[in-house]
Amino acid sequence: MNPEAVKKPAAKKAIDDALKAKEAAIDARPDLTDEEKKAAKDEAKAAADKAKEAIDAAPSNAAVDEAKKTGVDEVAAVNPEAVKKPAAKKAIDDALKS
Repeated sequence: MNPEAVKKPAAKKAIDDALKAKEAAIDARPDLTDEEKKAAKDEAKAAADKAKEAIDAAPSNAAVDEAKKTGVDEVAAVNPEAVKKPAAKKAIDDALKS
């Protein structure tokens, strides 16, 4: 008899869902350049991968829950700062004012 793994796959799905939501939010930001979007997505993916490793290593259901919560929070915390486009707009505004 092989028991069916439920807890860890469900936790990993929650991490994947959080990553998809974060990637969609990043893509929806017109103030970010393609390079800034890629860097933010890479950061979110790294957080998701780290969380999945923690889930795999978790010895108990409580540890899986904690790893899932931490992972979802870390993925959600990725908040890239737009640098290039705002700087370019400011330079244009400054040039128009002078």
